[in-house]
Parts: sequence; structure tokens; C-alpha cells
Amino acid sequence: MVAPLDVFAFQDTEPKWVDCAESLEKARELMRKSGPGAYLVLSQQTQRKSFYEVDSDGGVYPLPLHSKAAR
Repeated sequence: MVAPLDVFAFQDTEPKWVDCAESLEKARELMRKSGPGAYLVLSQQTQRKSFYEVDSDGGVYPLPLHSKAAR
């Protein structure tokens, strides 16, 4: 079975696939390990997109859709 969430990191305004995750908690772990920056989590089942930012201390925070980092 394929994990239901895809995690993408934004590099130069283009998303780059990081990995897939079985849960949002696992997706957050992937983002933390990948380092600071903006991320997109895409649900393969619902196509819902969620945007996050990881800070330099490893904190993971949801981003509003109007954020410049989410564009």
C-alpha cells in the first residue's frame, strides 16, 4: 500500500518531492529532518494541500495560503 501523503519542499519556488508518509506526524518528522524552509503536504486520497514552514529550531508551523512562502 502506498502511503497517503506526499511531502514536497520548495526550492527556488518549485516543489521538490521529499518522500511519502503514512500520517501527518510522519510528514512532520520528514520536514524536520529535511531542514528549514517551506513545505507542501499533499493527500493522495483527497488532493488536499497543506503548507508548512520549518524554522531553524525544527519547529513545524502551518502556513496560511496567502503566505509568500506558500507561493
